[in-house]
Amino acid sequence: GATEVEFGPAGGAQVADLEAARLDVASARPADVRRSAQRQMRTFVSQPVDLVVLAFEPHRGADATAPLRRTMAAAFDRQAIARVVAQGQAEPATALLPAWIGGYLLPRPQGRPLAPGAVAALPIEQRTFALRVPADDPVVRAIADRLVVDVQQAGVSMRVQAPGGRVAPRADARLLRIPVEVTSPERAL
Repeated sequence: GATEVEFGPAGGAQVADLEAARLDVASARPADVRRSAQRQMRTFVSQPVDLVVLAFEPHRGADATAPLRRTMAAAFDRQAIARVVAQGQAEPATALLPAWIGGYLLPRPQGRPLAPGAVAALPIEQRTFALRVPADDPVVRAIADRLVVDVQQAGVSMRVQAPGGRVAPRADARLLRIPVEVTSPERAL
């Protein structure tokens, strides 16, 4: 028999076609893996190819805001994001590139997170952040929603913006998904 390859709709549409036996193989988002397993479908996971990055805007990236950024970074529960949001189909980054391609770890952060009292003593505008996410990326939005919960525990208020083409207030940071070309460290960087 012949093998027919057709490039068509991605994500959920492919999984629905797979369930209806209109496809034999489909790519699936991490959010679809549990549903597929419940329906007795086998899944195979490829090596990670996306990096999700929290990038601060210049007005929040200055040295003076470094202690609060460290506090936020310490509050993020990366394991829970990998386990719950990505349904176990991701792993927290310990380097810019996955260890299997680059072999390097991130240096330990310099300095310590702020104590809860020090965060509470900051003016409200310094401990309130607007986080911009792409309107068309539900996985990044789910990660952002989890980050909001995490930083609340550290006394920081964060709201998520997903403008979808509309003009939005100035963001303090952006949550970005960056595809990584994984053939070699030189190509990835």
